[in-house]
Amino acid sequence: MSRCFAPLLIGLVAGGLCSVSNCGATEVPRPEELLARYEAHVEGLRTFSFDTLQLVYEKGGLFPDWTWDWIIQAHFARAGDRWKLRYHMVGFHFYDRVAPINEVREDVFDGRSCFMVSRDDRGVRALTSMDLDGARKLLAGNGVGPWKLNVSAEHDAEKPEAARRYFIRGEVSDLYGYIYVDATTASELLRQKATRLTSDRESIDGRSCEVLRGITAHGTLTLWLDPASHYAPIRLHLWKEGNDLMDKTPMRLLKADVGRWVRPNLPLRKYELQEDFRLESIQGRFAPASYVRKDRFIYEGGQEFLQRNESSLEHIRFDLEPEDLEPTLPIPEETPVFLMNAPGIRAKWSGGKLVMNYDKPLVASLKGKWVSEERTVPLWRRPLVVTTLVLLSLIGIVLAWRHRSAATG
Repeated sequence: MSRCFAPLLIGLVAGGLCSVSNCGATEVPRPEELLARYEAHVEGLRTFSFDTLQLVYEKGGLFPDWTWDWIIQAHFARAGDRWKLRYHMVGFHFYDRVAPINEVREDVFDGRSCFMVSRDDRGVRALTSMDLDGARKLLAGNGVGPWKLNVSAEHDAEKPEAARRYFIRGEVSDLYGYIYVDATTASELLRQKATRLTSDRESIDGRSCEVLRGITAHGTLTLWLDPASHYAPIRLHLWKEGNDLMDKTPMRLLKADVGRWVRPNLPLRKYELQEDFRLESIQGRFAPASYVRKDRFIYEGGQEFLQRNESSLEHIRFDLEPEDLEPTLPIPEETPVFLMNAPGIRAKWSGGKLVMNYDKPLVASLKGKWVSEERTVPLWRRPLVVTTLVLLSLIGIVLAWRHRSAATG
């Protein structure tokens, strides 16, 4: 009896322990539920402002070791579809040739039109080198030479996707899951271009996360969401190769970049993106207090180019004032404005607003300080246009009559 009782007792104890363990576990949410919770986090950043300092490093190509590229000090404010991004960028321009850059820029988007003002320090281009400490001093100063003012704008009064295009961009787009190599967001990839979604549970640095993974047309995208932080992302990872699309082209069909960048001039074959976020609770809501973004480009033959962006956020707020979205960079009267998507239209800054001349109402629905002045047609041209239309109509009638007569004869 004792020999039979011992195995039975062990089995009962083991079964009890398994039952306790199962009782403590919770079911992993469905992928669709995790995606909705991630989108709710992103939606919570629709009213949001902060200051940020970013350092960008690169390795590969011309750089055998990690080399700093940019240092950026920025302020961002957003309320709904409207936002303002102002930043001071000091670093190096590596396209075509190596040259120092010192630029202050402000982009303002009113929900439909984007206005961009930049002051480029031409004097800094005379520098032959710049270390990181020197770059920090330029951030705190007014430059080393004369400034050139550049004003440009892009408007789209007819196509509704304009608001989506400028919804997020620039030095803050990572917070909204924007994937710049595909010009889309993580949410759009997972919701619109995924062929398979799965959910799981994993730990990152001791934090239990719900994992949402999607096989998409643009590669495998994975999000690690922290339930304790209202499902804000701890990590985002994207891997693409083979038939995975890079924007609109499969990776295996990409050709070498003809531009003279510091990156290898070879066809790109694989790409990896990883973003790691450190979250902070502010007024009962969670937002990234810092993050590290790593881009890995793998070219034909195995050569790699790496980029690393280290960002810290300060003065995070969820309550904005109307003036937070107003432009702050001064624009002198009568400054020419280049319209990026309509270069043939003459524009200028006059009376505190953008004034454009055009032959038809292309931008009639611009909002706020965006106004347009339609170019009037001279009176002597109007009768000429009417006469021409009448003559063309008569010629058409005569030709039709002759064709019918020939057919019946």
